[in-house]
Amino acid sequence: MKICFFPIFSDAEALTDHFYRLHWYLLPFKDAITEIVIPVESKSLKPGACPDFLDQSLTDMVGNLPVKFVPMAPEGFGEQIESADVVLKWNVGTDAEKAFRTALADKPSLRIDHERVRYAGSMYLKFRVEFDDMLGRLGGRYLTHAKSHYPRIKERCASDVCYVFGTGPGLADASEHDFSDGVCIACNSMVKNTELLDRLQPPLIVVGDPIFHAGPSSYAAAFRKELVKALDRYEADLIVPMRDYHIYAEHLPKRFMDRIVPVPFKHGTAPNFELEQAFHVTTTANVLTLFLLPLAADFSDDIRVFGCDGRPLEENDYFWGHDKASQFNDEMDDIQKAHPGFFDIDYDDYYAEHCQTLETWAASLEGAGKRITNHTFSYIPALAKRSANASGRFGIRVLEPPEVDESDLVSIVMPAFNAVGFIELAVASVLGQTYPTWELLIVEDGSTDDTLKVAEGFAAKDNRIKVFRNPGKYQAAARNHAMDQAEGKYLCFLDSDDIMHPNGLLARVQALQENKGVKLVHGIVSRISETGQDLRSPLAKMGPVSFRDMHANPFHINGIMGETHLFDKHRLRYHVPSGEDWMMMARILRMGHKSMYVPEEVAAWRYHPASATQRGMDEHEAVLEQTLNWVYSVCDPDDSNAENLHGLSKPPLLDVKLNRKTSVLLWRILTGDLEGTREMVHHPQLQKYFAKQSAQSWTNLARAAGLRFFRVPHDELPAIGDTVLRDMAEILVVSGIKSRIPDLFYGFSRAFGLPTYYRRTSSTQNRPFLECRREDGATLNESELLLQLIGPHDPATMTHIGLGSEDTTLLKPFRKLGWRVEHLGKGAAETGSGDGLGTSIEPRSITGAVFKQMLEDKDIPNASVLRLDALGSEHAVLRSLPWNRASPDIVHCQFYDEGMSANRLGVLDIAELLESRRYRVYVSEWFAPQTREEAPNTAWRRLVPYYSGVDIPPFAWGRLLAFKEDPGFEAIKTAFGGHVSTGRNAKAGVSQSVAGE
Repeated sequence: MKICFFPIFSDAEALTDHFYRLHWYLLPFKDAITEIVIPVESKSLKPGACPDFLDQSLTDMVGNLPVKFVPMAPEGFGEQIESADVVLKWNVGTDAEKAFRTALADKPSLRIDHERVRYAGSMYLKFRVEFDDMLGRLGGRYLTHAKSHYPRIKERCASDVCYVFGTGPGLADASEHDFSDGVCIACNSMVKNTELLDRLQPPLIVVGDPIFHAGPSSYAAAFRKELVKALDRYEADLIVPMRDYHIYAEHLPKRFMDRIVPVPFKHGTAPNFELEQAFHVTTTANVLTLFLLPLAADFSDDIRVFGCDGRPLEENDYFWGHDKASQFNDEMDDIQKAHPGFFDIDYDDYYAEHCQTLETWAASLEGAGKRITNHTFSYIPALAKRSANASGRFGIRVLEPPEVDESDLVSIVMPAFNAVGFIELAVASVLGQTYPTWELLIVEDGSTDDTLKVAEGFAAKDNRIKVFRNPGKYQAAARNHAMDQAEGKYLCFLDSDDIMHPNGLLARVQALQENKGVKLVHGIVSRISETGQDLRSPLAKMGPVSFRDMHANPFHINGIMGETHLFDKHRLRYHVPSGEDWMMMARILRMGHKSMYVPEEVAAWRYHPASATQRGMDEHEAVLEQTLNWVYSVCDPDDSNAENLHGLSKPPLLDVKLNRKTSVLLWRILTGDLEGTREMVHHPQLQKYFAKQSAQSWTNLARAAGLRFFRVPHDELPAIGDTVLRDMAEILVVSGIKSRIPDLFYGFSRAFGLPTYYRRTSSTQNRPFLECRREDGATLNESELLLQLIGPHDPATMTHIGLGSEDTTLLKPFRKLGWRVEHLGKGAAETGSGDGLGTSIEPRSITGAVFKQMLEDKDIPNASVLRLDALGSEHAVLRSLPWNRASPDIVHCQFYDEGMSANRLGVLDIAELLESRRYRVYVSEWFAPQTREEAPNTAWRRLVPYYSGVDIPPFAWGRLLAFKEDPGFEAIKTAFGGHVSTGRNAKAGVSQSVAGE
């Protein structure tokens, strides 16, 4: 095999990087490679020393491959390419590809450009898969090896209980549990955490990442060093992707060869956990769904999850946090230098896809009789709702907690106003604390019900409970009065309509006692409804909080505990009727104090109709501006340390205030305030700010607002009632949101499941659309139409991707012009065209993950035209596409409206989705087919620009075009006039039938 790099190297730094990197990936195939040609601009261009961010053992591999530096001018490069068996493209998207398109045509190649291609590491790893024939058909031998050893692993790991672990911050809490009643599967960077692994004694370790584990970076080198220690220390087996097996077989010690088992990936929509019957796992992007859950389900019926924290949806600067003891923190900068393209990602899209996949996998396994429970804190909905609040309930033996000095008194401040409905639960939760040394200071705040009587009844039974009357106004005065009476070393807060979790005091006291320099801590506050339902939306910044975080309130007052003197010095302000806790904490932190994060649910905040913020969001937000202005202003030197004297400057105050207006806008929608909504939507400054937010951000914000307003978990919002949903849908359209802020419209609709409702609104039917009938037999040459609308182009740079039951005859014009044509679905395999993937896949199983894998497998940079015909699943496919990876120039799809589609999502939903991605959408005339002979081509007789408020009848069938760059309706009409042909009964002047509304 002869390998040639492309294009010619002219830069020493790039040459050095790729020279060392190639040894890592290609050394396993040294016996099959005859020559590796590295073209250089001049003889003097040579590689330097191995970069610090790469594995330094690469220097020892130099000389073991037939690398040849060939000085050459561009004129002679074509012959070198043509003589190569494989081309490795290290710099994609350059003019050189156009210049050598003839030599590169049909030449097997891989895009290994780690600067610009996110999956460059995976491409290199797939060298064996792509060129297995030339390498001696290694794949068959690998599979035989794996199948012979997997039964031994399964027998070794079979158990009543299987524990699986992520590497999130919650993994630290695993130290509280005894895992001796089951088998433990470790993964990834856990290999560094010897203290934990010594307790787990894992018989199996799984790894799956192409760069963090199987790559050539210094991070991966540090990981593999610890992996070797763990394999030896626990005599563990190792499961890796089949894609990466040659790397581990080549670079790990040979004594592990019988203990390394590779597992193939296959695309699918459900997990495969019967590996002895069908030896593969289903392709996903995360080790939990890729390996851990399927393997655990093959070993056991009871699966328990630890350390999979996830993250709040609004924190999208990285995937999620990690347990410090299980992460190679010193090497994190180096891996980003080694693989910069990998980290160019929309983390929201990645995280949303992971959350959805995890729910699908968990539900599928549960349907097969498996039990899945989560035992550490998690933001991931699928795990949060499967969490065991009391771990003992599931038979886990909790280890004895560390020693806590129970002599330290904690004062609990509880203001109470008209709280008869809840105060009994609040006090009962304090009485149930595992930390016994406390005093509860209840300050009755002028109630008109029996709150005082109930409180005094508790005080008569337990002398730790003391009751006072509020001598001032507002809740702040009540809390201050309680603080005047406090005798404890530590102080915390609990509102009379909320509750404290059993370990709420213990967890925070322990943190303060064990960290002598810390004076303030905060834990997690869960949210519950008036009936006590867990709303699965916890509050807390998962990390330390300082004054720089106070542009918002990063914790709830119920979660805070600190030394009492801090609160004595920085009292709650009487003149602040709302948000006084935010102001108090800002004043404490402005003095230079920091709050330490305690990863424990310590209290619950109850949402109910009588709560202050529930009654008036506008008033609440207006009052909070006082705190914001103070946080951003210069203050008295007595109220600040020198660092914080001038207040915050980042993020900009205007942006913070505008961002808080999003809550007001959503509240107005939810309360049915049409005039107030319209006022904000039409405000120039607000509209401009709102339009900058992504559809995903609006989805998250709408879910948070809906959870607060309706007091149900966000996944139950679509079931709140037809009348309410229709009213909200009406406001979204009538207020102008649909046309002015499409991302808000789409995000809100997605949060509440509105598509079925907003299509029914009638107030916007202010102009006619096309008639729902077919007047003649007009048909359209669709391919020629698209080619004309694309305009002048270089065919060598163009790609047509078909997804679904594609009529492959439509591909001929593109193929004839020299386009690259790929097709995923039944059509390619059935026609035997030999083009594209040639894979028979049920169209409804084509997901974003499948499409993303296709782009990676086939080395496709993007789609010039994406043609979609997925038998009613068009919306589902488009919704899950990896838009950050592939954003087509033109999307062309057939649509079925709700009567024929999956999930009752039709053309309006498809159009809204594409508009949210900044596409200009055109919709064809639709009709309801009466016979099989009424082919869908007839739906192309007319086309109009899409606009909101259209009511399409059930069972409609038509076409849709969406353009990243709008060609304009006049160009559309002209193109149609040239490519419509008439049937036997067609009327004259067909080109004039293109609608002009």
